[in-house]
Amino acid sequence: YPTHRWTFEKSAIEIMRVLETTGHDFSHTVFVGYSMGGIVARRMAVNGFGCKALISICSPHQGLARWIVPHSPGTLSLSRWSRSLRNLNNDARDEALRLRYSFFAITYRDRLGYHPHDGIVTQCSALGKNLGKVAARRTTILNYISKIGGSEPHVRGMNPQYLSPVLTIYEDMLSSDEYK
Repeated sequence: YPTHRWTFEKSAIEIMRVLETTGHDFSHTVFVGYSMGGIVARRMAVNGFGCKALISICSPHQGLARWIVPHSPGTLSLSRWSRSLRNLNNDARDEALRLRYSFFAITYRDRLGYHPHDGIVTQCSALGKNLGKVAARRTTILNYISKIGGSEPHVRGMNPQYLSPVLTIYEDMLSSDEYK
């Protein structure tokens, strides 16, 4: 989906529309959303698209970092003052589904010290700290020895070597009695 041209709400509707034409039962599916994808997945769940669980990685549940200037419909829908994001966060259906959600953040250390963000999304926002109880919240810390991280940690988080621990943690959770 075009993350800059579409809001997260439009993306959720369009993805649901396409998936519903397949005739598959997605109620046992685990959604994995990266960045805006985590918010899109939450919106899909709230809109009634069944899923067993939801993993979001580096998703701005409380909005993008304050230094990110929204410049498109997509980034505006993820801004800290977005009415759409606030409505999702206050939605009773979303709140009822949160024990199926796991939120993962990326932070980093570089030669300037520790940064509680990934360059685009703060740790607090990625972990959805204001959303109450969820199934799990975890943080991965990346280390940059000889350079400054900037926004690269956000993109680096899509590297499979960083996704593997997330999926392993979630696999353990899904095998527990709570999810059977």
